[in-house]
Amino acid sequence: MSEQPNVMGALKAEKTGEGSNKSFEEIIREDSSRQGQNPEQVFKKIAGMKKQNPQTKTIQIGSTVFLVTQVAPKTVEAHIFTSEPPKVIAQRYVSLVNMLKSQGMSKGYTYSDQPGFKKIAEMTGLPVKVTQTVKLMGEEIKPVYMFELDF
Repeated sequence: MSEQPNVMGALKAEKTGEGSNKSFEEIIREDSSRQGQNPEQVFKKIAGMKKQNPQTKTIQIGSTVFLVTQVAPKTVEAHIFTSEPPKVIAQRYVSLVNMLKSQGMSKGYTYSDQPGFKKIAEMTGLPVKVTQTVKLMGEEIKPVYMFELDF
């Protein structure tokens, strides 16, 4: 019988900025369910990513959790789990960019299949470059927006 990995131990989120009355687990669980994903599978995938790449971190700012992976020198890929409204999400991205910049990062990107995410990118006031591409999302290839930013 194989030993179950300690998923929650592997996930530990680095908290920064404004507090939240929700734990990072609650935020990820709620957002995953809202997106139609199985939260337990999401937790296992994040834990696997963190185990495979120690440069993968979960950062909680308020009621938003960013999954950030350094994919190249000075470059990160970020994904978001949140229960906050768009205006606040835009502020959280600005906070994340400032934090990453202070840690020596100079470029970041993310992608989404949600067209409304373009509005959030605009709300940040940052010079975000938006392009369209296709990406494997779950088990299917979908058209997505790619958001890139040099900081």
